[in-house]
Amino acid sequence: MKKIIALLVICSIVSGCRFSKETGPDGVTRKNQTGTLLDISNETMRGTPMVLSKNYPGSVEFATDVMNWKRIKNSGFNTVRVCWVDPYFQDRGKEHWKVEEVVPWYDECVRIASEMNMSIVINYHNVGPQQHHDTTYTFQTEKEFWRAIAPRYSDNPLVYYEIANEPTFRMGDYLKPEFKKNYLQIYRQVRNDAPDREILFFSFNTIRDEIIEVVKGYEYDLEWDHTTIAYHMYNDTTSAAVRELMEKHRVICTEWFYDHVGKSRPDYTFIKQVDGFKENAQTLESIGSSWIDWRDWNDTTLNELLDTLITDAKKKGYWWVK
Repeated sequence: MKKIIALLVICSIVSGCRFSKETGPDGVTRKNQTGTLLDISNETMRGTPMVLSKNYPGSVEFATDVMNWKRIKNSGFNTVRVCWVDPYFQDRGKEHWKVEEVVPWYDECVRIASEMNMSIVINYHNVGPQQHHDTTYTFQTEKEFWRAIAPRYSDNPLVYYEIANEPTFRMGDYLKPEFKKNYLQIYRQVRNDAPDREILFFSFNTIRDEIIEVVKGYEYDLEWDHTTIAYHMYNDTTSAAVRELMEKHRVICTEWFYDHVGKSRPDYTFIKQVDGFKENAQTLESIGSSWIDWRDWNDTTLNELLDTLITDAKKKGYWWVK
């Protein structure tokens, strides 16, 4: 007789929060927050990225200038995703900072975020490393980075940890035994070093249906009270998979790119209009997901964020500033 796992998903409103209850194969009933990740003020997180890299001194200068944080906050945003992109260059044998060299720059960014009372997402940022370079799935550089970072800001409620940006573009990799074993080692290491910090996990490069099966494969391996599913709004024209995940867990979009970019760059065809809206921020506001936009690593202009997005939001009625 087949063993059937009874999934009891019961959504309710409790002090403004939604929850789901699920009884797993171990007989334990778990209560998970659902919907989206909110900041410590119980507000939707809306933000933009900054970049740290030895190869982009202008971006580092931008990220460590408090005036840029003030400009972002005064424009209606409460979150900055600070991405260390040197692992990308390390994989390609190019000049890069070591972990200990980037830590002081993160110290400064966390200091500014605390001063500004803004959320800061610390992001280990590579692009498909376990698909092209770390093909045996050791995650050694990621583990080194988080051993240094996780305990350092473990008591700061404004800090969020995004384990690894788009570790692979193949959803099946997430479920391979060796990949999953080492990926979860980082997760448990961070959870042990910073038990109260929110971990942003998966960082999918797509919103296609495959992400649902991947999350199911990790359902009983993660502590969902401090874990959020991170995804990037790429490669599909519907938010259906994200909305399904939101029924059981919290989510956050840590990347979406602007529609006109895809039209001007042939290699940017992964950018889609989702649910029929021109800019993905409107889609995200519609489904109730926290979000962070995206731009090129050396782009410090904020033009798209402040001109394209805010203009579009005010014109089309999804502007969030009261």
